[in-house]
Amino acid sequence: MRFSVVVPAYREAGRIGDTVAALRAALAEVDASGGVEILVVDDGSDDGTAAAAQGAGGGVVVEFE
Repeated sequence: MRFSVVVPAYREAGRIGDTVAALRAALAEVDASGGVEILVVDDGSDDGTAAAAQGAGGGVVVEFE
């Protein structure tokens, strides 16, 4: 099965890493084939949210400015 989890984020640099990690762990139990992607949509945060999401393994980060 292939699906996406979309996580909207704004100024969440301090939390987005834990959020992505928790989602990955939960989704691994549901879909061991790896057919899930986590998309973090960053609405122009100025605190490093996009970088933190990418560093945590957020598959794709869409950053609006």
